[in-house]
Amino acid sequence: THITRRMLDKACSQFSNTDYIFSVNITDHDLQDPELIPYVTRLLKKYHIKPKQLIFELLEQSSIAQIPNATAQLKALHQLGCPISIDDFGVECSNFAQLFSYDLESIKIDGSFIKNIHESHDCQLIVESILFFAKRAGIKTVAEYVHSKEVYEKVLALGIDYSQGYYFGKPQPTLL
Repeated sequence: THITRRMLDKACSQFSNTDYIFSVNITDHDLQDPELIPYVTRLLKKYHIKPKQLIFELLEQSSIAQIPNATAQLKALHQLGCPISIDDFGVECSNFAQLFSYDLESIKIDGSFIKNIHESHDCQLIVESILFFAKRAGIKTVAEYVHSKEVYEKVLALGIDYSQGYYFGKPQPTLL
């Protein structure tokens, strides 16, 4: 929780008074923090961030359904106006049931399915299944680990909404 608060503060400070949309990872442990919503509310005001600019990417280490108040916290973040996304979809505890359990803005398809999608029929089949459900639910999709032109072209051909990865650039310590 302390690390998440620090990252939230640094991210909001970095994007203060801009129109950039950015995301911060949040864990199931963070969702147990009763001060999460008040803290986020204070940061948004302090740094003049519109709630729709701050996307919370859910990292599940255990099932959210088993954590008291987690669903309520996610709903509160959504009601505040912050979009919710599931990170690393398709692995760990993320599953298709979640597509209908939360008011999701997007899902990030795990890089393990994307990095070899141009060569692996199995990866393509998994991604197509994820896309089918996400599109039907009106949820945007993001491809992680897009590292080459071949992967990017495959991702585009499949209809994934957004991509991220080294093909577009390496992570930088500051905005360019």
